[in-house]
Amino acid sequence: MGLWARCTAPYSLLRTLLYEKLSGLTLHGRVLDVGGGTRKSSYLSLLRVEGALESLNIDPERAPTFVTRSGTSSTRASADVAAGRGRAYS
Repeated sequence: MGLWARCTAPYSLLRTLLYEKLSGLTLHGRVLDVGGGTRKSSYLSLLRVEGALESLNIDPERAPTFVTRSGTSSTRASADVAAGRGRAYS
């Protein structure tokens, strides 16, 4: 992507550069997208995952794999995800 295209992209320059880098990566294995989901995520089409893509979010509207409530210990949520428990905290 050229400099002019980066400057006129619909996102901030930092996000544009991040998306550019992300589009060149292939992620392997079980991948956790913290703060993501299957809805309203403009970067999903850029992700190349050889394995499983799961997501964790406090907003159920984003349709994540795992929903956690705000204030839940990230250690507990991470342990649940690592253990493969598809558990929703309300």
